[in-house]
Amino acid sequence: MVATDPELWMCHYLGGAWRAPLATRMACVLGPCGAVTGQVVLAGRADMDRAHSMLRPAPAMDDLEYRQILAGLGDVALRTPLPSSIAQGAVYLAAPQDAAIAIRLASQIARAGLRPGAFALLYQA
Repeated sequence: MVATDPELWMCHYLGGAWRAPLATRMACVLGPCGAVTGQVVLAGRADMDRAHSMLRPAPAMDDLEYRQILAGLGDVALRTPLPSSIAQGAVYLAAPQDAAIAIRLASQIARAGLRPGAFALLYQA
């Protein structure tokens, strides 16, 4: 799956897998010209609780790999800064406008085989 896969736009990444959100509130994602390019599901309280219950600390090698993945993203301007480490586990509450980059990051984490639960991606309003 890639960041352009429409199924990923409707999922949260937690516990090492793409999962259907528990909430149903949607937010439009606008492109640079202001046109709607997609939609994401905003995290509700139950989504946050589920993400936190699945959080796990990452081994040092996984944290290093995560930092290398971040470095590979380059200088991206995000509305919500990315967690700098997953050593204690991290939940990233991405702004809907950052969905493409956030999905790309979570996809790279999944492909790298980092410890399930070390990183979670949800969306906030």
